[in-house]
Amino acid sequence: MLEKLKTWLGSEPAAIAPELALKKQGDQHLSRAEYDQAVACYRQAITVNPGFVDVHVGLGFSLVEQRKFAEAVAALEQALSIDPTLADVHYLLGTTSNALDDQAGAIGHFTKALELKPEFEFAYRDLFNLLLESGKTEDAKVLIKKAIVAFPRSAEFHFFLGNLVFNEADFLGAILHHGKAVALEPTASMSYKIMGDAHARLEHRKKAIECYEKAISIDPANAAFHAALAAAMYASGKSEKAIACYRRAIELKPDDAEANRFLGNILLERGDNEGAIHCYRRVVELQPDSPVAHLVAAMSGENSDRAPSGYVAQLFDEYAQTFDSHLVQTLRYDVPKKMVELLSEASLPATGQWSVLDLGCGTGLSGAAVFPYAKELVGVDLSGNMLAKARARGIYSRLEHMDLLTMMQKETAGSYDMALSTDVLVYMGRLDEVFGQAQRLLRAGGLFAFSLESLDEITDKAPDLPAARDFRLNTSGRYTHALDYVTRTGTSNGFEMLSMKEMQVRVEQGKAVPGYLMLWRRNGGLALPG
Repeated sequence: MLEKLKTWLGSEPAAIAPELALKKQGDQHLSRAEYDQAVACYRQAITVNPGFVDVHVGLGFSLVEQRKFAEAVAALEQALSIDPTLADVHYLLGTTSNALDDQAGAIGHFTKALELKPEFEFAYRDLFNLLLESGKTEDAKVLIKKAIVAFPRSAEFHFFLGNLVFNEADFLGAILHHGKAVALEPTASMSYKIMGDAHARLEHRKKAIECYEKAISIDPANAAFHAALAAAMYASGKSEKAIACYRRAIELKPDDAEANRFLGNILLERGDNEGAIHCYRRVVELQPDSPVAHLVAAMSGENSDRAPSGYVAQLFDEYAQTFDSHLVQTLRYDVPKKMVELLSEASLPATGQWSVLDLGCGTGLSGAAVFPYAKELVGVDLSGNMLAKARARGIYSRLEHMDLLTMMQKETAGSYDMALSTDVLVYMGRLDEVFGQAQRLLRAGGLFAFSLESLDEITDKAPDLPAARDFRLNTSGRYTHALDYVTRTGTSNGFEMLSMKEMQVRVEQGKAVPGYLMLWRRNGGLALPG
């Protein structure tokens, strides 16, 4: 702030020598950050000439630097009582009000400063930041556009607007304004990073990689830039390069839990369990409450009743952007299609007849498969990002963001004709409660369709694995289930099995993952709408 005042105090008015001399002395002390002496000189000048506005300003500024805000406000308001057109004084009062947590007062003074002095660069910057902090995003956008008109060659103001529209998911706008920022300031590495983020969101993967590489060429020691490039390389199918980039990010910032976790994910996907667990253990060292502890337990041979909600939410929030394409194209996932075929064999209802509960609906792949038969389709998922994708399909009557068992417990008994759950129960080991809640929510004759991964097949092919009678947590973080356990659980909860198909539920690390697609009916007689 000291440097700002040096340009503000202005020319000296015609004044009698004593107060002018005192002002000069005060200014000299202020320029040397000798605030006590400056305050003393300005106060003496005021006693000589109380109407000398510049010494009130100098006094107020010195008191602000001493963080004596109440006294500073009194001095600055006295200056305004002499001359209310002083934009610099309004700016100082805005700064002081902000320091006193008076956001409304600060906004008012910064706004007044700009009314009096439309090309007041400092006021634009501080008012913009304050409006954002106050949640006044639209006002901030209007202001920063005015600032750009006033200062068209300000890379900083284009940067601010680029960030703002990025946060509003206007990724093309973000690319535009950060592009202007780097045109004005070619070394603006963070603008290249954010342009890369915007291209990544738009799935312009080649462009994203180019932007990240440019950011790294400017600032090669920035770990975040290497991690962003790693994610873009992975999304482009370049796993080896992604691994190298994550390793470089971790080398630059060893306590980066996120980079360690993502590197672990890629290594696990490639079958490097030893490398993956090393990364995951490092994550847990850095973040003892991290959901990744579930994977550490899985890879250490431990068992548990279900995956923690935090683990599932984190996994699918990060997976949402590329979920559909990766699941269908890479993992050759066709469970929704197979499920409809299974339902057809059990006689589907007429179009638009069923009330359907989609448990762990994800992006809505399975919901879309049964939508033609539903009069009502309700979905629940732990991942907010997945639900955003599901909502965009426009097929759901209602979507709930919570744990599926919690949601089921809150629903009215006997309110659904069908419950479906594809590639979801693999994150639950013990199934008693979900079967019990499904039985409660389904009407008599209601159907429960779901997919599971097969413990029996794995045990047959790998007899050296530790024995597990009912279900086992595997190194993938998912559970496999024994057919006998599922049968016992369904029967004991008032269901009868209508059909079961052994099938390949996905391809992982180039190998088929065996599983079941099952259709059960709630006992009590057939009472479904036809």
